Amino acid sequence: MPKSLAFEPKPAIEKLSISIRKDIRGKYESDKDELEASIGELLGASFHVEINTNEVLAYNPPGLTSSVGAMFKRYVEDYISALEAYLEKFGDEGKIHFLEAVSRFELTLPVNELGDQETTISADIKDGVFRILFHHERLGYNKNSLSDFFSKAVESIQRAGYSIVAKTSIEEHFHSEIEELMAEIGEILAMPDVVLDPDFEEN
Repeated sequence: MPKSLAFEPKPAIEKLSISIRKDIRGKYESDKDELEASIGELLGASFHVEINTNEVLAYNPPGLTSSVGAMFKRYVEDYISALEAYLEKFGDEGKIHFLEAVSRFELTLPVNELGDQETTISADIKDGVFRILFHHERLGYNKNSLSDFFSKAVESIQRAGYSIVAKTSIEEHFHSEIEELMAEIGEILAMPDVVLDPDFEEN
């Protein structure tokens, strides 16, 4: 079986057409401050969206000019939706984990350099920047699937202690059942005041 060729990113477009620049200004850049403010409000910190449109549009299907601005806006909107879902699930502690991982408080949109091996959309965090990664042949697709990769991207950044996913699982499955479990053990041992302290962070 022939070895697959390594993916080579396309060079950025030197100059976008007037119609595309107009579309980007009218449908994305005009709303960028508001989008950044929405992210900042969720996180309690100033946040920036830094998308190199000339690099991204090197992968734009030929002839598609009238919706590129809306496409960029939708990527950011779906990022906001994914962030909201993440914070709703993991709360303030999840926010702390996120801000420690995304230490530059920045979002960007590069092509996924794994090429054909990768999915239509995914995400990672590199050098403190949250990156939405798009497949080189599927720009604009599956943006609403970003939430599937959100917590995985945050958890990929190593930190001391348990991951936010593990902590949430402990809260949901252990602490919610601990009172009943202690009562059962106390009854068996005739020790009604028995206390279970697993001390997860120490073990």
